[in-house]
Amino acid sequence: MNEPWGFSGPEFLGLYGVGVLLASLWMIRVRGRLRRSDASDVARTQLSAEELAYLAGGPARVIDVAVSRLIDTGAVRVCRAGRLRAVTGATASHPLDAAVLGLLSDGSGRQLAAVRARGVRLEAVRLPLERLVSLDLLVDPRRVWPVKLQAVLPMLALGIVGLFRWINGLASERPVGWLTVLLALTVLLVFLGLAHGTPLRTTRGDALLARVRPTVKEIKPAVAENRSGDGASTAVLTAVALAGIAAMPDSPELSALLSNTGSSGGSGGTSSGDGDGGFSLFTGDSGGGGGDSGGCGGGGCGG
Repeated sequence: MNEPWGFSGPEFLGLYGVGVLLASLWMIRVRGRLRRSDASDVARTQLSAEELAYLAGGPARVIDVAVSRLIDTGAVRVCRAGRLRAVTGATASHPLDAAVLGLLSDGSGRQLAAVRARGVRLEAVRLPLERLVSLDLLVDPRRVWPVKLQAVLPMLALGIVGLFRWINGLASERPVGWLTVLLALTVLLVFLGLAHGTPLRTTRGDALLARVRPTVKEIKPAVAENRSGDGASTAVLTAVALAGIAAMPDSPELSALLSNTGSSGGSGGTSSGDGDGGFSLFTGDSGGGGGDSGGCGGGGCGG
C-alpha cells in the first residue's frame, strides 16, 4: 500500500519534528521582536507610584497603591474580618483614591480581592497604561494579538498537516502513537505562543524593574520611619507598587486584611507568565472570592 503524500511514517515524523523546531524558532523570534526596545537610558526614567505599580503588577497592583494610601490617611479602615470599609464622610484628593473610595461608599465592607476585581475597570486605574506605552515600557495592547497570531501561524499550519496525517493513519489502521505526541506538543506550543503576561512589558520595562526592584529590601526596614503625617510616604507607596499590599508596615489591621485575601502581596492574578515580560509571582485573587457580601459586623471596624 502506498504511503499517503509519498512519505513513510518515520520520514513524516522526522520532517514534522524539524517543522516543529523551525516553527518554534520563528515564534521565539517574532515574540522577542514584539518586546524589544532600547533600554540604554532607563536610569533616567521617572515613574509615579501608580505607573510603577501598573508596570510591576498590572491594574490590580494600582488598586493596592490606592488602598494603602487610603488606609494610611484613615479614609478606609480594615474590619476584623479583613474587609475594607470607607469611613463616613471620608474624601480623597487623589483621583485614583477617590475612585477606589467610591467603590466602598455604600458602607458595606469588601475584601481586597473584590475591590481589585471591581477597580480594574476604573478609568483612573487604566490611565498609567498610556504613559507607560509612550515611554516604551509596556507593549501597546493593540499590537499584542496581531503579532502573537503571526508568531503561531507556522505552528498552526504544521498542526493542521499533522492532524490530517493522524486522521489518515487512524483510517488506515496505522500506528499513530508518536504522531499523537507531536500533535500534543504542537497544541501546547501554540498555547504558549498566544499566552502573555498582563501587562506585557518591553525589554526596557524589564530593565527598569530590574533596576528598582532590589530597593524593596532597603525600603521595607525603613518604611515605618519614613511615613509622614500627610499619608503614605514615597517609600511606602514604592514598596507597595513593587511588592503589593503586604509591603505596608505591619499592623493588626493589615494582618487581618492579608489573612482574608490569602495574599502575600498579590497583584490579583494579573499575569500568566513572567518569561514573556509579564509579572507572575503574585497571583490568584482578582476574581473576588469572598466577594462583596456582608458588612463589617456590629457597625464597626478595627479596635
